[in-house]
Amino acid sequence: MGASVLKKAFKCSALAAAAVVVISGCSTVDTYRSEYPEPGQRLNHVLALFEYNRIEGVECNDMLVPQRETRDCARLLSELDQLMTEFPSHPRILMANAVYQYKAERKDRAQLALDRLLSQSRAQPEAAILRARIALEEGNTVFAQQLLMRQISLAPERVDLRSALASVHFASGEYQKARNMLNLVRSGSQVPWEVSYHFGLIAEGEKDWTSACGHYQGALRDKADYGPAMSRLVGLAEHIYCPTQGY
Repeated sequence: MGASVLKKAFKCSALAAAAVVVISGCSTVDTYRSEYPEPGQRLNHVLALFEYNRIEGVECNDMLVPQRETRDCARLLSELDQLMTEFPSHPRILMANAVYQYKAERKDRAQLALDRLLSQSRAQPEAAILRARIALEEGNTVFAQQLLMRQISLAPERVDLRSALASVHFASGEYQKARNMLNLVRSGSQVPWEVSYHFGLIAEGEKDWTSACGHYQGALRDKADYGPAMSRLVGLAEHIYCPTQGY
C-alpha cells in the first residue's frame, strides 16, 4: 500500500548517490539538509538511505530493540520527523513518515502523519488503508469502516480500498458484507489469487469447509506458489479431505 508509493521514490540515481554519501559520516543528513533545502530532494535522499540500509540487511523495523548495526536508523526517522515539522502538509513527506514510523512500531507517529494527510480534501487511498490497518490492530473496526467508506466515495475506482473494506467486514464478523465487497473487487483485481484466498477465509469463518477448499484451490490455480492458500489447505485437513495438488 503505502509501500508501492514509496518504491517510486527509490530511484537508481538517488540510491547511487546515497551509497556514496552514507559512508562519509554521521553528518550526511545534516549536510544534505543545508545544501538541498527543497523538500522533495531531501525526502528522496532519506528514502534512498533507508533503501541502502535495506540492501545492506538493515530493515529499521523495530527501534525499540537494539540492533547489531543500526546504521543511523533512528537518525533517519528523526529526519522524517524534521521534514514533517518543516512541511506539515507535504503529501509525500507525510506518507513516507507514516510508512517508516509504522514499520518501526511507532504507531503514534504514523497515525499523526496519516491523520494530517487524510484531513486534506482529496482522496488518499494509501493513507486510508494504512490508517484502517492501525485502527483494526487497535480493535476499532467502526472507525476503519467509516474511513474506508469515505475514501471509496472519493475514489470509487480504487479496488484496493474495497479490498481493505472487505477485510474490515471480515474482522467484524460481517461475512456477507465482506463477500459482497469482494464480488465488487473480483473483476477489477490485479491479484485474483488474493481475492480467492479471502473468499476462502470467509467460508472458513462460516465453517463451510468445502467452499473454503474450493476457493483456496482456485487461488493456487491463479498462482501456484501462493503460500497462504497452501497453508490454509493443509489446515483444512482436520475438517475435510482437501488435496493440495491435482486440482
